[in-house]
Amino acid sequence: MNQYRVMTTAWRIKSKAVRKALSESAPAIIRHVAQKIYDEADKNLKGPSSGVRRSKSGRQYPKTPPKHPLKMPIRRITGKTAESLQIRPATNVDWYVYADPQIAPWAKYLHDGTRYIKARHFIGDPVRNNKASMYQLMDSTILNAVRAVGK
Repeated sequence: MNQYRVMTTAWRIKSKAVRKALSESAPAIIRHVAQKIYDEADKNLKGPSSGVRRSKSGRQYPKTPPKHPLKMPIRRITGKTAESLQIRPATNVDWYVYADPQIAPWAKYLHDGTRYIKARHFIGDPVRNNKASMYQLMDSTILNAVRAVGK
């Protein structure tokens, strides 16, 4: 019976390098994606507002109403819902973007809707609208990190 010995040292070294590259690049890009979702959800919640704006010289002008008032899902009245928006890590690769029920207990009803009010997906819309670009960004960043190990 013939015996063959396979040397796997190079494969193990390369495998460790790939794992290290993934563990370094994945959390950073996932944090970036979560921050992007948070920023767009915050922008949705702040929505069109009324009042005055100031120029650089300090003069006050009435704010013009938005051209597309239905483009932003939430009209701002008190800003309490916008204050309730939170972002926090669960682990290195899991992040939560949510409306804190301690600050605005109505936020879940506003987001998901009820039989009386229409759903206004202030967090769901940024996820849905940017899903493809976020996946592409994560794929390219992680793939580049793995390719850099192979060089």
